[in-house]
Amino acid sequence: MKLAYLFSGQGSQFPGMGQDLYNEFKSVRSLFQSASAILGYAAEDMMFNSNEETLANTQYSQPMIYLLSMSAWTAFSETYPHVSPSALAGHSLGEYGALTAGGMMDFEPALQLLQRRGEAMSKYGSGSMCAAMSGDGKMLEEMCRSVDGYVRPVNYNSSVQTVLAGEAQAIQKICALLSEKGIKTVPLKVSGAFHSKLMDQAATAFERSTEISHTGTLSADFYSNVTGAKIESFDAFGGLMPYLVKHITSPVLFADELTAMENGGIDLFIEFGPGKTLSSFVKRTVKGAKSFNVESCKSLEKCASQLQ
Repeated sequence: MKLAYLFSGQGSQFPGMGQDLYNEFKSVRSLFQSASAILGYAAEDMMFNSNEETLANTQYSQPMIYLLSMSAWTAFSETYPHVSPSALAGHSLGEYGALTAGGMMDFEPALQLLQRRGEAMSKYGSGSMCAAMSGDGKMLEEMCRSVDGYVRPVNYNSSVQTVLAGEAQAIQKICALLSEKGIKTVPLKVSGAFHSKLMDQAATAFERSTEISHTGTLSADFYSNVTGAKIESFDAFGGLMPYLVKHITSPVLFADELTAMENGGIDLFIEFGPGKTLSSFVKRTVKGAKSFNVESCKSLEKCASQLQ
């Protein structure tokens, strides 16, 4: 089997996530201690005791999802030290997890970047998003262009789901048109039209608020949301920081990434983070592949049979 690590994006967070990992692993508690010092609030209190509305706020959900993903990955690496991936990928903010697991960034600076990213996207975000139960990107692109106002496909997630983002009224119009064609849509509880041009101001604020002082070398193949394919380096973007800035306004080509990994021989996927969203995308896109998630001690224990 050839293995890929996947790291979750925004939307699957829930209060209390990761608490058993925190209780069981000293290394995870150390991550929380570092996170609290960086974020300026008690990370364990935010993750375990806040309500759904607070945790769904972009400025909190992004660092908390990253923290849980890193906690799950740390516990997994400690439990299965001889397992290593051939490929790395993340969905939206999940790319920060992939870059950390691959040795490109350390935990602390990556968390600092995500805190700034979440704050900028929360402050300057506008518009809304919805999920369309269709993987026909070209058809959705054409339908979006027919609507008055700005709306575009921004997350090409799988063969059966694409997320649209745009101005609130344009989103309402495209949802009505899709309903007429028998295509189900689901509004997303987000603070803006992520991965679209409506995030331009947020991207500028993010770029001005921080910088990367050090980067390492990736230990496995990295598959990019921006290109939908494996990339050898970030030189074509002018470096990692320009890439991360561009990433905020660029569509997420996740289905293309999965296909590229499949073509590269990947047949086992482990998702680190809350929920099984990316695992479900794998099952719908990569035929015959195995996928499972790690978000708790119970899911960690299930890995033993999957890795045989």
